[in-house]
Amino acid sequence: MSEAQVLAPMIPLNASLRLASTICLLLFAVSARAGGVRVIQNGALLETPFATFPQLYTASECGVLGIAFDPNYVVDRYVYVFVTVSASEQRIVRFTDVNPPF
Repeated sequence: MSEAQVLAPMIPLNASLRLASTICLLLFAVSARAGGVRVIQNGALLETPFATFPQLYTASECGVLGIAFDPNYVVDRYVYVFVTVSASEQRIVRFTDVNPPF
């Protein structure tokens, strides 16, 4: 039997949570209702958010809905986030990771 390892700390983001990881095992935590993307590095939640969304619609099942990394992330550092900005509009927003850990 293998032993489980905790890769992320308890994260008090007051909302549903989605996780995504880069190939260098940097975890990105997405809080659907709080409207932010946070980074978990070496098992600790970094204080500064990676991204925030001032225009965010969070009714029902809306908010920050997903996160994905560009297939060429190691070179271009693109991170895509799927968000709801109004009752009738959703967007895919592209960020560039300017402080990658490698």
